[in-house]
Amino acid sequence: MPDVRITLDQREEDCLLQDRISSMSSGGFQQLLVSLIINYNRDTHVLCVTERQQERIKRYAFNYRNGGWQGRLATIFARHAGPELDKWSDKT
Repeated sequence: MPDVRITLDQREEDCLLQDRISSMSSGGFQQLLVSLIINYNRDTHVLCVTERQQERIKRYAFNYRNGGWQGRLATIFARHAGPELDKWSDKT
């Protein structure tokens, strides 16, 4: 699966930007979100999601049972990758 570039709407952007870059050392999920924030262009609303990030997003969304971050991932990515986060497409 190649890297993808997606354009976030306001709701998706708000969900992505809930974390601060300083939270990177807080754990695996926070590290993923911070890496996505770093790849996000706030001027164009385009997020570049690497192949490795796509794999981690799907794993965090479906392989763990507890935590509100599963819903956050669905909010940010379902429109672009489908409800199972397996249909990535370039939306730029």
